[in-house]
Amino acid sequence: MEQAKPLARAARDPKIEVLELKEDYIKFVLSDTDASVANALRRVLIAETPTVAIDLVEIAENSSALHDEFIAHRLGLIPIRISSQEGVSGMNYKQDCFCDSTCPRCSVKFTLDVSHDDPDEAVRIVTSADLKSDSAFAVQYSSTEEDDFVKETNPDLPSGITIVKLGPGQRIKCDCIAVKGISKIHAKWCPVSVATFAYDPEIELNDALMDELDLAKKQEFVKSCPADVFNLDEQTEKVSVSKRSACMFCDECVKLGETWKRSHEEDNVVSVSQVPNRFIFSVETTGALKPDEAVFSALKVLQDKLTLIGRHLSEIPPEVQEVPLKENQGGFVDTGGFI
Repeated sequence: MEQAKPLARAARDPKIEVLELKEDYIKFVLSDTDASVANALRRVLIAETPTVAIDLVEIAENSSALHDEFIAHRLGLIPIRISSQEGVSGMNYKQDCFCDSTCPRCSVKFTLDVSHDDPDEAVRIVTSADLKSDSAFAVQYSSTEEDDFVKETNPDLPSGITIVKLGPGQRIKCDCIAVKGISKIHAKWCPVSVATFAYDPEIELNDALMDELDLAKKQEFVKSCPADVFNLDEQTEKVSVSKRSACMFCDECVKLGETWKRSHEEDNVVSVSQVPNRFIFSVETTGALKPDEAVFSALKVLQDKLTLIGRHLSEIPPEVQEVPLKENQGGFVDTGGFI
């Protein structure tokens, strides 16, 4: 009996096409790869892309209504953005740094010292804008869009993320140390609040069958889609696909078309499928990284992981490599083109 040859797969060349880029949001298409790689990128974005966050808090004075642990937890969740040329990648992990305790290569120091001394003000709101850094490249981030919205709706409120509210005579003073980490360790290092992907929809209308429908049925067909994917020209009575990317695969249009079929063998007026090897990503960041930086950093982490696996596989002894795979030992060998 002839032995089965080892499974092989030609490497592909994944591509990224940016559809939309905002201050804290990016929408892009990942193509020429498969769902396993797309999901790996999504998971790395969430759990293994490094950022900087406050990790150690030493509170010297706190006479506010919140206890120390509550304030320390809130401080840790404030996004810290590193604006230097190297960014977060230029910093060392604390456990890998050669310093004895802390140094500029692995940590950033912040101070918070706010007291309520104004007798005319009932409450003093302490925000992330009150944090002072010892580094010119480390800033506490707050969304410009959100700040503008707050100024329009509540012009008296201060900008930044609220930490605590102080009453007359109260004070909060503390020293903070921010370090590099990943959200596998703690969620405060997570660079994204949303990271999802969906298949790119492919929608085909059967024009011959659609022309057989009367105007009432065409209107019913268009209204059956909750995402308003279809459009009906009232003059020509032609139905067209106007917003293909809005399709969410609910299949309401397909179900309606099934009720109009005169036999099981007859075609449907519409078919909805998924474009293979093409995925639409929607990523919203917390502000610790710019959207494009978060994606590039996640790709670098994923590439390093696959490179490490490839290096270890190359170290397998030749006598082990030459053992052929049996047909029922196929397994999954698709690398998606990253190695």
